[in-house]
Amino acid sequence: MKRLTSDEVEVLEKFLVADNDEVCGIEIHVGKDWRRGYSEPDTVEKYSLEELGGKALIKLEDDTLCALVGDSLYYKNERGYVGSTKTEYTYKGVCRATGDYLYQRAIVLYRCPITPLSADEVLALDRVLVKNNKRVVGVRIEYGSKGIGGSNTSGFCAHRSVKYTAEELDGAPLVSVGRSMICALANDVLHFKNNSDGEYRTFTLDYRERSFISLGEEIAYDTYSATRVELILEN
Repeated sequence: MKRLTSDEVEVLEKFLVADNDEVCGIEIHVGKDWRRGYSEPDTVEKYSLEELGGKALIKLEDDTLCALVGDSLYYKNERGYVGSTKTEYTYKGVCRATGDYLYQRAIVLYRCPITPLSADEVLALDRVLVKNNKRVVGVRIEYGSKGIGGSNTSGFCAHRSVKYTAEELDGAPLVSVGRSMICALANDVLHFKNNSDGEYRTFTLDYRERSFISLGEEIAYDTYSATRVELILEN
């Protein structure tokens, strides 16, 4: 899948659309409250690929959306910063024009929906279930640390890693990841259950999100142990 360089994004004057096998457009949600979860948006604008490609760049509060390539949104701002984000761009802050709290979310839309297992199915598993995966061929778990501010603003740093193929996971004992356990790899979705507060809950990581980082125990006042889980996709 093509990745744009910062230089390629910086010079864009019209919205670029490319390499969109599964993506069919974006929705932009704008609302006023995000401090305790997002409120219902005041406005929702939906754009198809045809309405985006070759058209004007989309100006938001802080950044300008420039491209939708693969499942990544690319943006830039007047300070010379260029960035990208997979599946969703989010801005949370204060509107300069009104002084109101403001959120803006540009959400990538897909032709093929993600279909996770139900919570009841996941909670009933005592061995890892593997089935119906077309894209995900394995899972990599990296153990390390992450700074949270103060004198340590570094990102995730891996100290060791373990790799499982889908075949190795199939029927294996549930895999512990911090306070959670991997229960299933089904429909290109990795399923977890968590019992951190005395009640089991489930959550997922799908092939579009690719990875996540969870924090563990405090190592120092500004550093925590951390675990990164990444899905390995078929080449």
